[in-house]
Amino acid sequence: MKYKNSFKILFSTLAIFTLSGCSLKQINEQIPTIIKKEEIKKEIVYKREAVSPELINRVNEVISSIIKNDVQNINKNYIHPKFGFYNIYKVDGITTFTQQKEIFNIVDEGIEELSHLIKFASEDSKGYLLKQGDVKFDCSPNNDEFYGWSQDGLYLSSKVSSQLSKIMKDANSFEKNRYKENDLAKAKLIEKTSYKVVLTPYLVFYMTKIDGQWYLTLFDRATVNCSSD
Repeated sequence: MKYKNSFKILFSTLAIFTLSGCSLKQINEQIPTIIKKEEIKKEIVYKREAVSPELINRVNEVISSIIKNDVQNINKNYIHPKFGFYNIYKVDGITTFTQQKEIFNIVDEGIEELSHLIKFASEDSKGYLLKQGDVKFDCSPNNDEFYGWSQDGLYLSSKVSSQLSKIMKDANSFEKNRYKENDLAKAKLIEKTSYKVVLTPYLVFYMTKIDGQWYLTLFDRATVNCSSD
């Protein structure tokens, strides 16, 4: 009986990760391990890998596609087909997000979509070399002189935002279980293991290692949106 119970618990735990779109390869030490026959470790240990040539090359490949305004190539090679990505933005000053499996190549100029930001970046961001470091965006409501990024260029940083999980938790406080445990686990995976890429002035995105490869998992459009109402 004890063996059957342990098997059921382990099977349920693995099923959660399967449903969340996170494969076993994706999470190195992050799958709960059995401590005793009837006890499973509840806390997942998330670990951000050190910056590697593999990551640098992957980021440069994404930037190359952005500069070429090649949305189709980004969708095909740099967005995980099952995990997808989160698109964070503001509506009337409120930060929200959508979950997407691809960047929509919208041509309606009346709608600012990711495809438009990529087009703008392709025209204005050529020649930037990737640097490691964090840059900040200042809305500077009292003095336009300080508005914008602290530096121009292309930057890679481990200082990512936790706003995705915050949005989910805030939503759950109003509507119980709107976002399930697997949703929160995916958000935490992004926030604990990803690297942030800033291509000034238009794009902020995160790269997360999934199935042994680095993918685009989040676009942050809220940071550069200073609207508050």
